[in-house]
Amino acid sequence: MMLLPPNATAMERARAEVGAQLASLPVRIGDLKHPDTCPSDWLPWLAWEWSVDVWSTHWSEAQQRAAIRASPEIHRRKGTAAAVKLALGTLDWDARLIEWHKTTPKGAPYTFAVELTLDRRGFEPELYDDVERLVHASKNLRSHLTRISVVHRSPAQMRVACAVVVAEHGQVLPYQPTAIRSTASLAPAAAVITREFVSLHPQRN
Repeated sequence: MMLLPPNATAMERARAEVGAQLASLPVRIGDLKHPDTCPSDWLPWLAWEWSVDVWSTHWSEAQQRAAIRASPEIHRRKGTAAAVKLALGTLDWDARLIEWHKTTPKGAPYTFAVELTLDRRGFEPELYDDVERLVHASKNLRSHLTRISVVHRSPAQMRVACAVVVAEHGQVLPYQPTAIRSTASLAPAAAVITREFVSLHPQRN
């Protein structure tokens, strides 16, 4: 609704219409200040505002948001092993710190190694630089990083099954007759045949 006098000029009316459109635009200042709602194009400036020590453009958007989200807690714990693990965890890495007094034999004093466990994804060469920068930005000055090792883990399920197969084999061959044997008994016998011939003729006088 414009509250302009009847004698307002065309310029004043156009300016009022533009102002009304600007008033309807959403104000997202609060979204710009939160890592979960900030537009992806504004994440580098939000990272600077939240004092993110290590930043890389080749990280995924989820990794960049995680780095911003974890920055306050990393600064609170900076100089401890927990800060190093938290910094590496922002990139979705399962990190384990192996300190010098926990190795066999013991290593040089105040040294440590980092072991990363990755699941179902590769490890690009440039990520070694990211690991080194994250470690040096969050560790104490006394300790020194000596080694970075990567362990690839591929979880799988092993299934055990058994089956019973029953079969009956039959064989059909051509008919093969066996030998035919005939048995008989011999009975001796004797017979006498007697014949008598009689001829009849007419009587002669």
